[in-house]
Amino acid sequence: MENWSTAPSHTQHLQHTLKTWWHDTTTTRNVCYFLIAWYLITWYLPLNVTQSTVEYWLLATAYPSPGWILAAFSQAGPAHLLTNTCLLIIFGATIERQLSTRQYPAFLLTAGVLTTLAQVLEYNLNDVTGAMVGASGASFAVVAFTLITLYRTSPCDYTVKHAHAINFRPGTFLAALLIITGQLINDFTPYLSMTPKASGIGHLTGMIFGALAAIFSAPEDVNPTKRE
Repeated sequence: MENWSTAPSHTQHLQHTLKTWWHDTTTTRNVCYFLIAWYLITWYLPLNVTQSTVEYWLLATAYPSPGWILAAFSQAGPAHLLTNTCLLIIFGATIERQLSTRQYPAFLLTAGVLTTLAQVLEYNLNDVTGAMVGASGASFAVVAFTLITLYRTSPCDYTVKHAHAINFRPGTFLAALLIITGQLINDFTPYLSMTPKASGIGHLTGMIFGALAAIFSAPEDVNPTKRE
């Protein structure tokens, strides 16, 4: 029998879980701060530039431009920014435990540029005009990475390493699965799509990239204190 006065309370477990999450999302939070700052600067700061200049520098079109890289940092609007930052915050802790502080930003940058180029290629193949923006490719790469990592690692390992934390792994895994499934249905089932202009190929490329990165990153290396 356990003495109720000395047993950790549910509130204490929750506080420990939140502290662990806060410690494990340093890079993720910095990335979100950067995305928010970039959005405010590029869309709301009066820079006195023409629309064609904005398109050349910040948007990815079928023609080569700096936008092929910088579009990965830009957002289509407040809702797009909110969605991407929420995905990063919710699922970023898992990938930060798996990758070092050097590998994680490289992962995000590679995912962002790769998904943009994949969407641009699709534009060229189908003669699509217009432009695209968004860090959603990298965000979905993080979701897919989390999904595969949680699937491959044992819940017992988490219990041992986080003995005083509330286990949100099952909920996180289910959320990642539902988000990826729902996004694929939205992107590739026109009559069910709520956002018909979504960059389906870019999202799919990000998911595949994130899943492959998780597969080739050994799950036994997951370590919440590994901050190289």
